[in-house]
Amino acid sequence: LTLLASRAASTVTFSGTESIFNAIVVQADKGVVSAADVTTDTAAMHLEGDKDNASDSLDTIGITDGRTLTAESMMTLQAATNGIVPAGKLTLAAKAGVYITDNMKGAANAKALVINADSDATGSSGTLTVASTKTVTSNKSDVTITAWDIDLAGSLTAGTLAITVHGAEASQTIGLGTTTTMMDISDGELGRMSAGAGVTLGSTISGSIAVDGVTDGNSDTVATLTLVATKAAATVSFVTAASKFNKGIVVQAIGGVILSQSVVTQLSQTVLNAGTGALTVRSSMTLQTSNQILTVTADNVDISGAI
Repeated sequence: LTLLASRAASTVTFSGTESIFNAIVVQADKGVVSAADVTTDTAAMHLEGDKDNASDSLDTIGITDGRTLTAESMMTLQAATNGIVPAGKLTLAAKAGVYITDNMKGAANAKALVINADSDATGSSGTLTVASTKTVTSNKSDVTITAWDIDLAGSLTAGTLAITVHGAEASQTIGLGTTTTMMDISDGELGRMSAGAGVTLGSTISGSIAVDGVTDGNSDTVATLTLVATKAAATVSFVTAASKFNKGIVVQAIGGVILSQSVVTQLSQTVLNAGTGALTVRSSMTLQTSNQILTVTADNVDISGAI
């Protein structure tokens, strides 16, 4: 189904109870308003709130508090002039990816933004994409992302609160600064996140995490970084190139923490929990905490390098 409201100052509004379509494309000249939940149960959802890409005073996708948008496949949100404006808590769920092509900014504080770009948790698909030069701003609200992968050409900010990123599928590996895992978050993508209460990567169902070449300049906007790999036998490894964390690091792993490259942390404490595995520092590698507190919990410690 396509809803086309291209006449000047025309809008499309969803109201009342939830609307369910097989698939839907909405194009409006002066805004799309979602005052009710919207779902597709067969194919994609594409909402465009500014079809002529010209300023008409509204031109937004406006979404009322507590709404959920659900797509059976891909979800695209587009509003070139004035962006996407959630009035409160917003949940986006799609099985084959969420593509945010324009700026999104929450209108209220402490109203969570929840995005699941791989809501069926199968098929090794479901990427959250934020277009280049665009910003998703939760307005001092927590952001929770579940996805197979993230393509953060734009930026993501939670203000004074936190960003949490989960892998969607069981045992899904996560890479920070590396491109060899199932979810890859580059050092540059980390630098385009901002969260005063920190960023958490991984979960109790995620697989192992690999960290490669995180830089001081790209870790300074996310407060303390927390890496969680607490599924059975999962490890956190620092590989290929040395990493430097501007505001400390917290690592929680069941199968061990392995420094195959050197790690430097600054300005806040470093907490390494290797679970039932070992903290391993390979030969010639170092762990340096810059005079901050270091806390280690492990069944074994294997230090061939230096702390």
